[in-house]
Amino acid sequence: VEPLLDGDGPLGDLSVRLKLIYGLGVINRQEYEDAELLMALREELNHDGNEYAFTDDEILGPFGELHC
Repeated sequence: VEPLLDGDGPLGDLSVRLKLIYGLGVINRQEYEDAELLMALREELNHDGNEYAFTDDEILGPFGELHC
């Protein structure tokens, strides 16, 4: 199993793992959408070079879209 989850393995990408567990019915659509939103937010914030606090609008805004 470990080679599948390695960075260069077929399940090495978190997005692929998320799609797999959703496709297998382990998580429901709302949980899948929440995880996708959080991953997109993380990606966006990691690449703009700024530092953020949890109270910043850039963080709180997307949190309002979460289902959970």
